[in-house]
Amino acid sequence: MVPSGAAVPLLSSDRAAERLRNLAEEPGGGPFRALDAPLVGIVGLLPELGAAYGLRLEPAGSERELDAVELALHRRLTPFRAFAAACTAASSVEPLPAQPPPGAHRRLLRAVHLGLTGAARQPAPPESVCSAEVGGAELVVRSSGPADGPVLVLINALGQERTPWDRLTALLAAGHRVVAWDVRGTGPVPRPFTLDDQLDDLAGTLRLAGVAAGTPVHLVGWCTGAKVATAFQRREPAAVASLVFLNPSFRLDGPGQEQDTPYESNLDAVCRGVIRNPARAGRLLQLFGPSAAEGTDGPPGPWEALTAVSPALRESVRRPFLDRDSLIRYAGQLLDFWAYDSAPDAAGVDVPVLFVTAEHDEVASPERARAALVHYPHARHVELLGATHYCLHDRADLVARLIGGFVREPGCPGADGEELRWER
Repeated sequence: MVPSGAAVPLLSSDRAAERLRNLAEEPGGGPFRALDAPLVGIVGLLPELGAAYGLRLEPAGSERELDAVELALHRRLTPFRAFAAACTAASSVEPLPAQPPPGAHRRLLRAVHLGLTGAARQPAPPESVCSAEVGGAELVVRSSGPADGPVLVLINALGQERTPWDRLTALLAAGHRVVAWDVRGTGPVPRPFTLDDQLDDLAGTLRLAGVAAGTPVHLVGWCTGAKVATAFQRREPAAVASLVFLNPSFRLDGPGQEQDTPYESNLDAVCRGVIRNPARAGRLLQLFGPSAAEGTDGPPGPWEALTAVSPALRESVRRPFLDRDSLIRYAGQLLDFWAYDSAPDAAGVDVPVLFVTAEHDEVASPERARAALVHYPHARHVELLGATHYCLHDRADLVARLIGGFVREPGCPGADGEELRWER
């Protein structure tokens, strides 16, 4: 929502080209910026913006009228609303701007939309790949970004492949050396993979990536990666400069089951059922496998649209549930993971820690994360409003700013705004 009568300067491409052509014909012509754009009322622009973006946009009277998707958009447009308010205040002595005729700015707005969409597609950074046999199976390590930049080591969630990280990796690699390994355990392996194997893989990743001994790295763990990062910091404290937890999973056997998300409760039942009776694995796949991820018929409501998994990630999310053997191996990994209580180790973590949770995380319990937070002596916590478990993909730009700012100066917020709620 914007103030009544709010307006923004908008210069059509035809008019801008005409002004630039006239300026270029002046003596001493050269590069110029086209200024003095006329003010255009925002209410009149809404149909034009909606047509450009494929949305139906209407003015709202108050935040109470907004559904979940509209509220997320409202928060994301905070800088635009501030800009519009400033423009309107600066022109308050002039008559209110006339509304544009239908279609007047549609071509311009469509061009802007296409330009922003193209800019958001970060090209994959040049990547070096190396591998070695570790623990009886191949360990694949990938590195990108400047060799002399701060080293970020990405710790993926159990069972996942790299796709959820692609956007974030491209952004982080602009100023950091980004290192990651292909998480093992759900594919063919000689034996069940445990937490200790994940720690060995992390140590092997640093060696294969050529990280010099004594060079502390920043560990960025998504979901189950938070516990892995904690355990590794206690095993190799001199090797770790800081920890960042994205949508961390701190699920633990025993007390606290009431804090679990419905997804976690269902997954626990499936995993225990599979381990007790592996013959049931094929039947239990129906709860989490490809058919279960297709969703319901008909258009989604606001809540479903906001929390839905991006089509780009659906195959990655289904990876542990593709077949019977994958599910059995994944179940064993999760039961081992849930048996590890990270709280005693967390108390000894003497490096800065950043918790990043999401308001609408329906996979990893934010309540569990808040309970774990108090055990880390030097932890900060920010909640991403309107975000989900997959914010590293959906909001890669915001997450990259948070991580970059935290690495530069752990005591200061790397980003701010209405989409963020700093709780500690």
